[in-house]
Amino acid sequence: MPNGEQTHAPQNLSAFTNTAGTYFPDTVVKAVTSAGAAIAHDMFEAHRALGSDMPLNGHGKNIPDPPFSIEDSKKLVIDAFRAFDEDLAARAEKIINDKKRCVLRDLDSLGPKDIRQMQCQPAETEDNPGTFAVVRLDYDGTINDAVYLAHEVGHAIADEMVRNAEFKHDDTKAHMHEIQSHLLQHTMYDHLSKHDDPAVRQGAEKHFALEMARYLYHLPVGLAAQDGQPEQVFSDWLGENWRDYDAASEIADKNTAAAQGDKKAQERLDDRRDFMHAHPLGAIAGLALYNHIQKTENAGKKQDVIASLMGKNGPTRITDVLDAAGVDSAAKLDALAKDTMSDIAAAIPGRKDAAFESSFIAGGNDAPETVSKNEKKGPALTARS
Repeated sequence: MPNGEQTHAPQNLSAFTNTAGTYFPDTVVKAVTSAGAAIAHDMFEAHRALGSDMPLNGHGKNIPDPPFSIEDSKKLVIDAFRAFDEDLAARAEKIINDKKRCVLRDLDSLGPKDIRQMQCQPAETEDNPGTFAVVRLDYDGTINDAVYLAHEVGHAIADEMVRNAEFKHDDTKAHMHEIQSHLLQHTMYDHLSKHDDPAVRQGAEKHFALEMARYLYHLPVGLAAQDGQPEQVFSDWLGENWRDYDAASEIADKNTAAAQGDKKAQERLDDRRDFMHAHPLGAIAGLALYNHIQKTENAGKKQDVIASLMGKNGPTRITDVLDAAGVDSAAKLDALAKDTMSDIAAAIPGRKDAAFESSFIAGGNDAPETVSKNEKKGPALTARS
């Protein structure tokens, strides 16, 4: 494992250390992947039976209706955050209503050489030398706008909080960034799931299913890249036909090439491992902590967890956040991971009607680092951060 992390599961999660902060501790990876493997095979087989590879980032194309104006999306983000936490809502409102801090462009206005943006640029970095984080989002008038605006504003709020504590973006442990933003993304999903319009509720359900399916798929991809035993990992997760999955086949081939001294192949394996420790694990941890916070009756405890997660008092690690949440043993962590996977399983094929399954599997090819192209335009697309 990277950085000399422990490979056993101590009773006290705080015993885990990671000097660089790039990777999740082994006990968290083990809990999430063990729970994920329990639902993965049925999920992937359902997709295969319907003749599709895993859906990835084409959510706007897959869920064009109902339409969302950008003003609707901005209001939804603020309302969603307010239902979760007043302080987060107040911070979000200031960011969203400041055109210097939240730069929004209509996707239809982009030319063929323009780069579509869905990102947050932290303050005092190479891309943004200013003193506050900048959200940049090119909107397409779909549910994507509300969900990903919540996500990127989550990044901006975390950057603001850690700076207020007299730290900088780079002081935040790398594995924490996507947990912070996905906490707020899941806040948006929950808010949309209670919307008066049933079409909005269905759209939110589909978007959540697509997003979590994408991340669940990339857990075994990352594990195989990290552990160097792709055949066994993919056989366990994807079944005997695992070579039919593009990313799985790629990792198996890269592993063979790396073993023969191919440095570029090893770099690709490292990229896949690092992607797993950022987005998939971050998204699932964000969902787990959102659900845990919502079930916390003690208001002070809830605030403590949010403050720890968002870096209000300075940078933290996932183990610090789990300790604040009372998830302070491997047994409690395993239970939290299983509960989270149950929530994900409720929205995957085989758990819904056939119409939902058909819309759920509509997706593109394997490109987890990018957002699908808008059919009317030809711009290259940035990775969503």
